[in-house]
Amino acid sequence: MRSSVRIAVALCAGLALPGQPAAAQDRAGGSLPWLSDSLSGSTPGLPPPAGAAQVETGTLGQLDRDATGLIPARAAGLPPDLWKTSDSDRVIAMLDRLPPSPYPGAQALVQRLLLTEAEPPARMDDALLTARIDALLRRGAIDRAQALIERAGPDTPDLFRRWFDISLLSDSEDRACQALEANPGLTPNPITRVFCLAREGRWTTAALTLESGRGLGDVSESEYALLARFLDPDLYEGEPPLTPPRQVTPLAFRMFEAIGEPLPTRDLPLAFAWSDLRFVSGWKAQLEAAERLARAGSVSGNRLLGLYTERKATVSGAIWDRVRAVQALDLALNTGDPSAVSAALIDARSAMGMAGLEPALAEMMAHRLTRLSLRGPGAEAALRLQLFAGQAPAAIHDGAGSDLQLAWAIAGGHESPATGDSRADRLAAAFADDPVPLADGTGEAILSALTLLVPGAEADFEDHVHALELLRAAGQDQAARRIAADMILAGGIGR
Repeated sequence: MRSSVRIAVALCAGLALPGQPAAAQDRAGGSLPWLSDSLSGSTPGLPPPAGAAQVETGTLGQLDRDATGLIPARAAGLPPDLWKTSDSDRVIAMLDRLPPSPYPGAQALVQRLLLTEAEPPARMDDALLTARIDALLRRGAIDRAQALIERAGPDTPDLFRRWFDISLLSDSEDRACQALEANPGLTPNPITRVFCLAREGRWTTAALTLESGRGLGDVSESEYALLARFLDPDLYEGEPPLTPPRQVTPLAFRMFEAIGEPLPTRDLPLAFAWSDLRFVSGWKAQLEAAERLARAGSVSGNRLLGLYTERKATVSGAIWDRVRAVQALDLALNTGDPSAVSAALIDARSAMGMAGLEPALAEMMAHRLTRLSLRGPGAEAALRLQLFAGQAPAAIHDGAGSDLQLAWAIAGGHESPATGDSRADRLAAAFADDPVPLADGTGEAILSALTLLVPGAEADFEDHVHALELLRAAGQDQAARRIAADMILAGGIGR
């Protein structure tokens, strides 16, 4: 394939540097962490390299970078001293434990919390910024994590490592490799250097770097096997496929793809789903990835709708039933016929609800339903989508079910109907009086509340109520009301 590579490998393969082993022992992560430790929840830091040049990006100048955000505090509805009185280590631990939520109101609040520009605790070492970025990555929000890193400037090893990971998953690694070329001290990892040298077409240098790293013990045998195939796959034609590493990193993922042994993203961390949104993936793979991300609130409804309506489904199956149902609803809404919309809406809500995608359907369609006057089950389905989308109409139709009436009343700040159900009445009572505002520690209070909002079998009703009361005390009344409505619509208050 590339004779220069083969010559370089042949020249270097038999050489061992003085005092160094000829080959490193196979080990899980090599002597330096993989770039993608940020996606596994393990993020060992590296000291800033001595004399490393700074990447030219828009930074915050003299401000503490832990304050970096994409949304001004006022616009986010949060105080500018959100974290000021908190202990940095405690906040970071809370962010690390923060569970995912199926409730769109909670997902939106988490995003606001992570992206708000706010004065940090006294500690000034980028640790809070890094923890916020990692929380975004765990939720698959790599576009927002990338924007946050670029706002701060990826000019430290920890931030650059995460930025490089995101670049690998979003098909923009050439820019990251150019930054590494200008600032090699940002990641003293030979594996990354070999990858970038190959991307730049410097095959001989890449092969020499690989062999040097192996001789120094910085490249394990499993890493060497993958990189060698990446540099010259023809040399290994006919050999059995490689065994994927226990921890698949973005770098390994892209190299397995390059050698013709792509790894499925289904069982990988959510951030990997973004790689399936690239145009090189098939339609079904793109749909599955977009649905995974939509459940986490990390891809927009418009993007999912665009994929659903991209072409006509010609086969049957659960995902194709959803595609056809959403396409039928989109077509009915374009006609504006209330009867057709009602029928299509009921079908689409059923299909999407069974897959945990009713909130995603709401984001796609709720705003288009406000222009129509629907009746019966169609009206109930439309109201559910409006509430899931954070929209509370001024009035609801007669005959709406008791759960729907309660969700509407709480979401819109109306008087809640007496239901005779102890849990429903307890939930309504949480919003009956004005909350007593917190003196300080707003950020920690919001994180504590979000941690209590565990769905499913682990849910505790009183914990949920306490979480809603805590959110109101932290100045997040509207968020608390939306989350309460989400809980009711999702059947989360029980009976």
